[in-house]
Amino acid sequence: MTGRWGGIFGVVIAMLMLTGIGTEIAESIDTVSMPWDHSSMNWPNPFENLTELKDKWQERFAHMFNFNETQMEKEWNKWQQKWQEKFNETSEKFKEMWKNVTKKFQEMKEDHRFVGRLSYENGYCAGSFVRFLYDEGDIIDYTIVREVNITVFNFVYVSNFTEKTPPSVHGAVWRVKGNNAMIEVHDNPASLLKIKATADTVVTMVLSSNVSASLLGENITEISGGIEGKVIICGEGDFLHVGNGYVNVSLNKNATIIFLAHPEPEVSVKFTFQKTYEEKIHRAIGEGKICSVVTIGDENETDDVTFEDVNLSTNISKGKVRILIKGKGERKIIVIDVSDKIMDPSKNITVKLDNESISMIEDIDKLLNMTGDSAAYLIVAGENGIKVLVSIPSFSAHIVDIMEMEGVSEGATPGFGFLIAIAAVVLYAAFIRKFQ
Repeated sequence: MTGRWGGIFGVVIAMLMLTGIGTEIAESIDTVSMPWDHSSMNWPNPFENLTELKDKWQERFAHMFNFNETQMEKEWNKWQQKWQEKFNETSEKFKEMWKNVTKKFQEMKEDHRFVGRLSYENGYCAGSFVRFLYDEGDIIDYTIVREVNITVFNFVYVSNFTEKTPPSVHGAVWRVKGNNAMIEVHDNPASLLKIKATADTVVTMVLSSNVSASLLGENITEISGGIEGKVIICGEGDFLHVGNGYVNVSLNKNATIIFLAHPEPEVSVKFTFQKTYEEKIHRAIGEGKICSVVTIGDENETDDVTFEDVNLSTNISKGKVRILIKGKGERKIIVIDVSDKIMDPSKNITVKLDNESISMIEDIDKLLNMTGDSAAYLIVAGENGIKVLVSIPSFSAHIVDIMEMEGVSEGATPGFGFLIAIAAVVLYAAFIRKFQ
C-alpha cells in the first residue's frame, strides 16, 4: 500500500482510533501480508533488490518456520521493519554517507586514492569501496561500490557462529569475532571479505542474481557477471558446492576464505598487464605462496590483509616505505601496492631486506616460483603508483625497505613508464625517417 492510498489508509485508521473502532483493525494488520511502504520513511531502501532478497531471506531462514508461509511472511515484514528502525537511529552524518557511497567512490577515482575508511552504525556499514549490513553473524547485501553498485552476496554466514565481541572499525577494516571464526571486511580496491576459522566450520555465500560462480581449481572459485572476482581458500578446506546461486565451503581450524573483486585501475596500481598480474597473484594466494597484501595510499592511509599467521606494521614517509614483518615457516611473498603520493613511479626504486640489497627479477612467474635460499623482488611501475612483490626465503622477523633513489627508474618491469619510453623511441625513429 504505497503513495497516496497508503497515506489515506493511515488517516482513516487514525480517525477510527478516536472512536475505538480502529484498534481491532490496527492489531489485525500485523498478521496480514502488506507491501513494504517507503513513501513516508526517512531512509533509503538498504537492499539493492528487495524482491530478490526476500526470496533469499526465505531460503536462509526457512528452517525456523517449518515452511509456514503465513508466519514467514509476518516475520519477513518484521525483519524489514527492524532495519528501518535501525537506520532511523543512525546519525545524520551516517545516513548521508550511506546514501552517497557512489559519490565517494567517484571522488576516490578522481584523486587516485587506494584506501578507504569504513563507518559502522547499528548494523549498517559503508565505505568508499563496499557497503553491507550485519545481523548477528550474517553479512547481508554485500555490495561493491562503483559508479553502478553491484551486490555480490545476498547473505554470507558461518554455521553456528555466536558473536563473542561486538563489531568494531579501525580505519579501512571492519571486524567481528565469534566463537568459531573471525570476519573482516576491508575498504580497499578489492572490497575484500575475509573469514578465518578458529574451529572447523562451514561458510555459506548466497550469490545475488548479478553474479555467478564456477570452480577454477581445488581452492579457487571465479565470480563473474556484474563484477569479476575470486573466492579463495587459504589453508585446509574444501568447496562443498559451487553454483546454482551459492558457494558452500568447509574450513578446517586456522584456514581462511577470502572474496576479492578485481579492482578498477584508477583506484589501484594501473599498468598495462594489471589484470594478468592480478590473476597470477590470486592463484598464488590460493597456493599458499603469498602471506600478505599491503595497500598504501598515503602516510596515514594503509591497509594490510594477511593470509597466514604473520604480523606486520608499516612506517611510511615520502619516498620510503618500511615494513616490519614477523612469521614462521618457509618462503613467502609479500605484495605491496604504493600510491604515487608516496612513491614516484618514474624514480629509480630499490628494495632491501634486513638492510641488505637483494636481486631484482623482472619475470613474475619466476618470482612466484622461486626456490633456494635467495631473496628477490619485482617492481611494476604504473601510472599512479608501484606494485612490489618481495620473496623471502624463510620466515622469522624481517625488515622490508622500499626506497626512492636518484635518477629515472631503469629496473621496473613493463609498466606505464616502460611503455612510455618505448613509445618515445618509436616516435623518434619515425620522425627521423620522415625527414631523411
